[in-house]
Formats: sequence, structure tokens, C-alpha cells
Amino acid sequence: MESISDYVAKIDVIVNKAYIASKYHYCRPIIDSSAEKSYVNVVGLRHPLIEHLQKNELYVSNDMTIGKGGYDGILLYGTNAVGKTSFIRSLGVSVIMAQSGLYVPCHQFEFSPYASIFSRILGNDNLFRGLSTFVVEMSELRVILKLADQNSLILGDELCSGTETESALSIFTSGLIDLHEKKSSFIFASHFHEIADFQEVKELRNLHCKHMAVRYDREMDALVYDRKIMDGPGNKKYGLEVCKSLHLPNAFIERANQILNKYFPLEQGDLSHDTGNKYNAKKIRGNCELCKCVLGEEIHHLHPQKLADAKGFITKQDGSVIHKNHLANLMNICSECHDHLHKNDDNGKRVLVKKKTTKSYKIEMLSS
Repeated sequence: MESISDYVAKIDVIVNKAYIASKYHYCRPIIDSSAEKSYVNVVGLRHPLIEHLQKNELYVSNDMTIGKGGYDGILLYGTNAVGKTSFIRSLGVSVIMAQSGLYVPCHQFEFSPYASIFSRILGNDNLFRGLSTFVVEMSELRVILKLADQNSLILGDELCSGTETESALSIFTSGLIDLHEKKSSFIFASHFHEIADFQEVKELRNLHCKHMAVRYDREMDALVYDRKIMDGPGNKKYGLEVCKSLHLPNAFIERANQILNKYFPLEQGDLSHDTGNKYNAKKIRGNCELCKCVLGEEIHHLHPQKLADAKGFITKQDGSVIHKNHLANLMNICSECHDHLHKNDDNGKRVLVKKKTTKSYKIEMLSS
């Protein structure tokens, strides 16, 4: 009787494996038994749950190779909600499915089985043992560093998020070096862009930086999540763009932008694309000061440049003189508002003035 029950159970499992593989268009994983170390090479990877839970957006699949071809480790960057953690989880789940004899949610899956899989994704305090997030992280990292080898897969999310930046960067970097030396396969989601510039990290030949693409759509005034993994660390300063898309107060955004540019100069590749302006280096790029809805793409002179003399000075209606590039004569403006101003310029006879109010500053149109 027991043998009959076992037989029926095996048939039930096999039939359901075939049913799931056919219904959800899974693929048969290819096992490489000749490889010297464990690896995974996947094309069109999907998450088995999220692709069905997500009703309003088509799932975006991604390709990834870890443990082969000089790709032992990956640092995955990107803003929150873009899908970093979901991708890392999908990779871990698919490896477990493949090693369990299941078909996997992707277009192609080739691998050499792993002897151990370590996951460091949930950064929670351990209330029952009285341990903080950082202590839990370090306790788990200790186990990983002790047991990991070339046949291990390590999946991590925001490692060292529970301590101050200096220690976090140092510990994270040391961990990357250790795993790289062990030839383990690993992928970590991170916001620590500084690490990519560390000489110690640059010397890790089999460690590569990737990012999940996100872009700011000025017309929609929103962040667009492309969710596609691309080469390089990507944009380093996307937090302000998230704030803009969530419509935090303009004064708050402008002040944060000034602090950002003061202590962390903008670099090529940042979402705001602000490389300063040729008129006045102190004029910080921010939201359009007319519509206050989108990022200012251009700098507009409140008193038109055409009114300036050869030395750049403008005589105002009240007889006072200002330089055309005086900070108070410059305004951040979007292309739509800029075009509207020039169409109603009346050949330079209409000028804008910035007036202080009890709240901030107000832009008014005056006739010169």
C-alpha cells in the first residue's frame, strides 16, 4: 500500500511540474556538469510570483551571468522601487527551482549547481534576541564569510545599512574583497556609489557594477522605471528626483538641491543633468520659477540681455544699474514657459522682476 501511495505522489508531482511549466511558459534548465565552479547564466529571467501579481504593468525580464566569464560578483544600483530586490529574489528562487528539478521562469537557463545559497535580503532587528539591525547583519555576514566558497551563491540587499557611512563603506568593501578572493558568486543591491570609485574595488577584476534604469519624464513630472539592468553604476543622485516626482514643497526641494550641490558637486550622468550655467555659477538649477511644476531646463534673464551695453550692464527703469548676469536677474525656467515669454516679449519692452514676499519670492511682469 505504501509503494502505491509513493507512486501516486510521484505521478502527481511530475504532472504538476509539467502543468506549471506549460501554463506559465517556463524553460528546461541545462545542467553543466563539467564546470570547475558553480555558475548561472540566465536569459529573460522573471519572478514566478510578481509577473502574475503585477496587473497594470508588463513584467520586464532581465539577463544575468554570475560565476562565469569573469563575472563572479555584481553590485546592483538603482533607486528604491525600481526592482533591484525583486530581481535578486527572482535569481535565487530560479536557482532553487532548477536545482529542485523544476522548470524555471525564463527564456534560457544554464547552470552548474551550487552547494550552498546564502541570502541577506531582509534587514530586520531581532527583537527576541535583543539584536539591532547591524548586529544581525554582521552575525549573518560572519557565517557567509566563514562558509562561502567557489560553489556558493550569495544574494544581498543593502548590506551594512544599520551603521554609519564610513564603517559601512569599509566593511562592505572588505566583504567584497573576501568573496572575490573565494571566487564565490554574489550579487548585492546597494546605494553606496562611493565604493565603485575605491581603488580596492577597481582592482577586483571579476566584480562589475550594474544599475536598473530610471529616468525623469518632465512632461509627466514623474520618474519612469524602465526596470532594465544596464552596465555601470548609473545615476548617483536620484533621491531629489524622487522628491520632485512626489511633489514635496518647492522651497524644500530648492534648499536640498543647494545643499546637494554645495557638498556633492554634480557629475556627468546625474538625472538632473545640471553642469552649472555660463551666466553665473551661483545660480543653482532647480524647478521652473514660473510654473513651479517641472525642472527648469534653461536660464532666463528677467531684464533681457538685449538691453545690456557692451560691458553687460543694464539701466533699469528707475535709473539703477545692474549687470545682466546678476544672480537676481536670472531665473530657472522650463522650455514651455520660456517659449511663452519670448512670444509675448513685445520686442524687449516687457521685463520680469523678482519681488520678495513674506513667504518667498514672486515673479511679476512689468512694462519697461
